[in-house]
Amino acid sequence: MPLNRRFVRAEIKEVGPIWLITLTLSYYSAYEFTESYVCDTLDNAYKKLLLLRCGKDGIRVLDKTNKDILLQ
Repeated sequence: MPLNRRFVRAEIKEVGPIWLITLTLSYYSAYEFTESYVCDTLDNAYKKLLLLRCGKDGIRVLDKTNKDILLQ
């Protein structure tokens, strides 16, 4: 995420059969804007939020044998 976009808050909400992720971001602290994403399960919504906040290189998930679990 570019430095000019700052995370403010996130919400995951069930809307019928889908899960809606709403990110609120700030642009140079001048104004706030939102981005929305749709997922089919709560688990996928959690994964998407992790990837949005951390990026693919910013998070590492390991199982109990210390093997990498790839998030997509």
